[in-house]
Amino acid sequence: MTDATTMAPAPLRAGGQTPGALRRKLWQCAVGAALALLVIASGFILRDNLQRLGLTVGFDFLQRPAGFQIGVSLLPYAPTDSIAYAILTGALNTVMLVVLAGVCATVLGVAIGLARRSVNPLVRGLTLGYVELLRNTPLLMQILLWSAVLLKLPPAAKALQWGGLTLSQRGIYFPSLHLVAGQGMALAACVAAALAAALAARAGLRRLRPGAGRALWMGGAAAAGLAVLASCCAALGVFEVSVPVRRGFNFQGGASLSPEFAAMLIALTLYFAAFIAEIVRNGVDSVARGQWEASQALGLSGPTTMREVVFPQALRMMAPALIAQYVSLIKNSSLAIAIGYPDLFWSVFTTINITGHAIEGVLLLAGAYLVLTLGTSWALNLWYARLRRKG
Repeated sequence: MTDATTMAPAPLRAGGQTPGALRRKLWQCAVGAALALLVIASGFILRDNLQRLGLTVGFDFLQRPAGFQIGVSLLPYAPTDSIAYAILTGALNTVMLVVLAGVCATVLGVAIGLARRSVNPLVRGLTLGYVELLRNTPLLMQILLWSAVLLKLPPAAKALQWGGLTLSQRGIYFPSLHLVAGQGMALAACVAAALAAALAARAGLRRLRPGAGRALWMGGAAAAGLAVLASCCAALGVFEVSVPVRRGFNFQGGASLSPEFAAMLIALTLYFAAFIAEIVRNGVDSVARGQWEASQALGLSGPTTMREVVFPQALRMMAPALIAQYVSLIKNSSLAIAIGYPDLFWSVFTTINITGHAIEGVLLLAGAYLVLTLGTSWALNLWYARLRRKG
C-alpha cells in the first residue's frame, strides 16, 4: 500500500504557488534588478566621464550639414545636406546592394544547386569546385580581389566594349531606358492598360484551367501585363534608349555601376550563391525518392517533376536556412567600407570621424542594422509560416 504522505502535493503559498516556484521568481527579480542597476550606474559613470572631457551626448548633430561627398546615391545629395540625410542616403545604398545581391545570389545559387545533382561528372565537378572554393575563403578577401580586378581595367580612352557594355576604371556602363519628358500621363495609361490585361489574363486562365496551380495563373497574368506594357510604351514612345558615350575622361548617358558597387555586388553574389547552392541541393535530396517515382509513373517529365512536385516540397525544408543566409547577407554588406563603397556603415563612421559623437553613431548604426535584419527576418518568417500552412 502506497504511503499517503508521499503522494501529498507540495504546500501552496498565497496565490497558489509552491515555495520552489516562488523562490525562482524572487531570484529572477533580484537578478533583473541587479542588471538594471548596473546599466543605470554605467550610464551615470559614462555621463560623468564625458562631461569631464568636455563632450556632450545627444543627437542634435544630425541637423548639421554633412560636409562630405557621397559618390553613389539613389537620392539627390549634396554636402550641404544634413547628416541625417547623408545617413539615410547610405542606408538606401545598403538596401539597394542587399536587394540586388540577394536576387542574383538566389538565382545563381538555385542553378548551381540543381547542377550539383547533374549526371554529367564534368558539371558536378565544376560546381563542386566552385562551392568549396567560395565557401572556404574569406568574404573580405573576395571583396578586395574583385575591387582590385575592376580597378585594373583600362582607362576610359581604352575601355573594353562588347555591344552596348563598356568596362573601364570608371565603372561598368550599359544602355538604359529613360522616360521622355512630358510622357508621364502616357506612362500612367500604359500601366493601367497592363494591369487590366493582367487581371483579364488571370481570370481567363482560371476559367480555362480551374484545377491549375496558382503559379500558372500568376505567371500568365504577369506575362500578359508585361507584354501589353511593353507594346503600349513602344507605340506611344514613352521611353528612349540612352547609350553611354565617352566624353573626355568619363562617359555620359546610359546607366552605370561604380567600381566599388560592382565589386561588392559580384563578391556578395558569388559568395552567398555557394551557400544557397548547398541548401538547394540538400533540400532537393531530402525529398523522398517515392515522389520522383510517382511522378514518373504519371508520365511527368523531369523538369515538370522538379517544378511541380519536388521543388515545392524541398522549399519548405530549405526556407529556414535561406532566411539565415539573407540575414547574414545584410550584416556582411557592412564589409563594403573596406573598399570605400558609401553604404550605411561608411556614412555613420564618416559622421563619427567628423563630429566625434562615437556613442550616438554606434547606437544609430546598431539600431539601423537591427531594423534591417529583424525586419527582413520577420517578413521572411511570415512567408515561411504561410508556406507551411499551404503544405
